[in-house]
Amino acid sequence: MRVEHLSSITKVAEFLGTPEDAVIQLLHEGRLGGVLVATLARRGVPITPGLKNTVAMIVQKMDPRRAVVADAPDKGRLAVAESTITIMFTDIVESTSLTQRLGDRRAREMLREHDSIVRQYTRAYGGVEVKSMGDGFMLTFQSARRGVGCAVAIQQALDSYNQQHPEAPIAVRMGLSVGEPIREEKDLFGMPVILAARISALAGGGQILICQTVRALIASLGEFSLREAGDFQLKGIAGSHTLYEVVWRET
Repeated sequence: MRVEHLSSITKVAEFLGTPEDAVIQLLHEGRLGGVLVATLARRGVPITPGLKNTVAMIVQKMDPRRAVVADAPDKGRLAVAESTITIMFTDIVESTSLTQRLGDRRAREMLREHDSIVRQYTRAYGGVEVKSMGDGFMLTFQSARRGVGCAVAIQQALDSYNQQHPEAPIAVRMGLSVGEPIREEKDLFGMPVILAARISALAGGGQILICQTVRALIASLGEFSLREAGDFQLKGIAGSHTLYEVVWRET
């Protein structure tokens, strides 16, 4: 069965080989997307950003309550977001190989811890979970300060977790941009979204990378330690882009 065909609880239950009640429970807990991605990975399906987006859209259609971005004024039409927002993408580094090494049960436990940490600090910093992509998130914040502060808090919490679980550390990369994306129903699109995703893809485990605009918005605050990461060519985006790293570890 192709992932695009998973259009109902019944079909997902058939795909996972589990009762429909179990699928409903996963949906209620916000874990269905992660389970679907992990199952696809075990079956040898390449886990690409596009596939993660497809899974996230499937889950949102099954349970609209999971979508926390408000509808556009005219449902089904495109609309520019009402304000400039900061967008953050997170992604667990080498999550598929980690699942293969740990086994499904232990990997699921680890992912639950990861999801809990990300959601806890997203709420604390007033962020919005646009969607979960199995082993990562797309989040938005009303200010660059809140977005970067949340990223630092998540990395510090994951670092504490890793010190307690050195046998299975969680390495997460993050990328942040700012702008006025296009909103279509429950999702966000446009250059600010693409930019954040491309920046996240360049980050290493435990690294927070930001674009020049985010740096300009937070540099004068004196709250964050920043250093230039270099000039990069971002896939599908013209020109060279200077990125900056948010240094969150104490030296």
